[in-house]
Amino acid sequence: MLKAHLLRIMKNRLSLLFIIYIIVLPSLEIPLIYYFHINAGGNLPMPYCAFTLAGYSLFQIPQKLFGWFLPIYLLVIVADNAAIDYRVGYFNVMIVKCGKKKYFLDKLLTSFVVSFGVVLISLFTNLLLVNIVFCSGTEEIMSIDPAWPDFTNLCLRNPILTDILYSIWFSFMAGLCGMLGAALTFFLKNRKLSYITSFGLWMVLVAQKKSLALAWQPYTEYPLTTLLEISIIFIILYISIIVMIALYEMVFKSGKDIV
Repeated sequence: MLKAHLLRIMKNRLSLLFIIYIIVLPSLEIPLIYYFHINAGGNLPMPYCAFTLAGYSLFQIPQKLFGWFLPIYLLVIVADNAAIDYRVGYFNVMIVKCGKKKYFLDKLLTSFVVSFGVVLISLFTNLLLVNIVFCSGTEEIMSIDPAWPDFTNLCLRNPILTDILYSIWFSFMAGLCGMLGAALTFFLKNRKLSYITSFGLWMVLVAQKKSLALAWQPYTEYPLTTLLEISIIFIILYISIIVMIALYEMVFKSGKDIV
């Protein structure tokens, strides 16, 4: 069943288009950063500064397109099939064939793995490219300073490791986001409502004073305690919603979906 879910995603042209889009989008800002600095007659930034999650480019447009609208991209890739299955009746065939619990859990697992993997490939590609293009860069976002929190200085001392760990962390966030999108689609049986709910929840967290975006952006002036608080709230909220939907669908509504 897991293999079947993956094959359906890979055979869907729209899903493939958005996978390519996610992989390419972060690196589109590389020529923008390069051109801006060359045209302005300044020094090129150091590689860790040009890394997409650092938000170094002018107006941070590529980063915002990548981070803010991620739930929409992931819903198209991993969650649309659930709504289509229910609408055309394929859902009934699958739950009779393999059981609702297996179908639901495999859908969630596939959504997490694909979302995590696509975003991780995207960020690692960007990280590789910025280290090639800006290998001679000298300009920094910020330098080590006793005034900064210890965690910020630690990140600045180890930029490559920081970028790798933040890439993995943001990919994990994407995995939960994709998983939640799939769960909501399974629960609501409506693509539009799933899009609105998933994107709305994500943006509510991003729009807070302690924005979710701070949790995936390295090299900020915020202490580790603040970043952990934001991250823990995100994890608890998303996992709680996923678990509640899972319990409702697999326990309280078991066997009631066949139409």
